[in-house]
Amino acid sequence: AYSNQAVPFIHSIYKNYQKLSNIYKDSLISYNKCVDIPGKGISLDFIDSVSLSEHVDSMLNQGEITQAVDLIQKVFQSIEKIQGLVDFRKSEEFIEVFGDYHQEFGKSLPVSNVDCIFDNIYIENGGGYQIADYEWTFDFLIPWDYIKARCIHYYLSYRGFRRELLGERLYQSLGIPSGWTEVYQKMEESFQRFVSGRDHLESEPEYQKTNYLLENIYHN
Repeated sequence: AYSNQAVPFIHSIYKNYQKLSNIYKDSLISYNKCVDIPGKGISLDFIDSVSLSEHVDSMLNQGEITQAVDLIQKVFQSIEKIQGLVDFRKSEEFIEVFGDYHQEFGKSLPVSNVDCIFDNIYIENGGGYQIADYEWTFDFLIPWDYIKARCIHYYLSYRGFRRELLGERLYQSLGIPSGWTEVYQKMEESFQRFVSGRDHLESEPEYQKTNYLLENIYHN
């Protein structure tokens, strides 16, 4: 059983599902179905699809580098087209989670799912994209370039051939010519401290995605 402290967090996943599903209703983007089970937790549908990471890897192995870049562009363009982009404005909530920085950040999505990394995006048979692991969704503005750079960073970090074949080209294709900057690294450190509840992180050559296991989340 989960503790009373975990209840609000678990319920927030269901609220995020409702919010995101409403935003992306009748579009190419959908979110892994979540059902609230009063007194028990939540239920998440099992996803029987190939992740964007796996699909892009397959394309790279077949020498389809340009097609792989085009696919990734299409996914992220679909996300921003549905929501639309607004000018970033720093807020107290942003500073609490990501830190305080004195620079221009450009555009943001009105509602941001920070963890929409390639491993959490699934290719549907009908040509759509289903997104899982949306627990870290925020209503305050977050730089869209940071989120895109974060997704690219984690994809390239785990297998050497990905960086060799795509490298900076992938950042440039999504309009981030600066790549994974020092500021983005600091934002990521701050974000990881926020989600883990720790006051500090041990130094690592690459920032690793933290996994959180919730015992009372049931998969159908």
